[in-house]
Amino acid sequence: MKNGSLFNILTSYSLKNTSRQTNKAIFLSKLEDVKILLKSGNSLSTQVQSYNGLIERQISESTYKKYCQEYLKNEYEFSIKKTLVVRNLDKIAEYVDSFNNLNTTSELYIILKNKGSLKKSNRRRDSSIEYEDFTDILSLILNELAIEHKEDLTKIIKFDKLNKQKKS
Repeated sequence: MKNGSLFNILTSYSLKNTSRQTNKAIFLSKLEDVKILLKSGNSLSTQVQSYNGLIERQISESTYKKYCQEYLKNEYEFSIKKTLVVRNLDKIAEYVDSFNNLNTTSELYIILKNKGSLKKSNRRRDSSIEYEDFTDILSLILNELAIEHKEDLTKIIKFDKLNKQKKS
């Protein structure tokens, strides 16, 4: 191997390594912005697009996810759960609108869970979010919408306890 090609290989590696450190440093400097993105309820890919626009460079979804898990673990876990509930808002609205007697959170939870709509991972059968997380996030979203639309939306759906017999 010629010294020139070894130099190019080492320089290339050094640049890649510097780029990784720079991505991490940028991420760490933007933690508050990332927290806002995580609270949004948007999908991971939408968050990454917004983040890339914010930092004016490109990082991959896997890098963004890795940094979130490493530095913002609780916020990232909440983001996954909120995204699941946000993705199901149309279904929730449809069920509430279609079935006048179907308006409790436990009934909605059971229907959505049985359809596999509340799974954090498609590969794991038992990965549905917990009922308490579902109701907390749904309540949070309804309260956010109520402020926006100046209506009390929490009266539309009755927040109840999940009966252990109903649980599936």
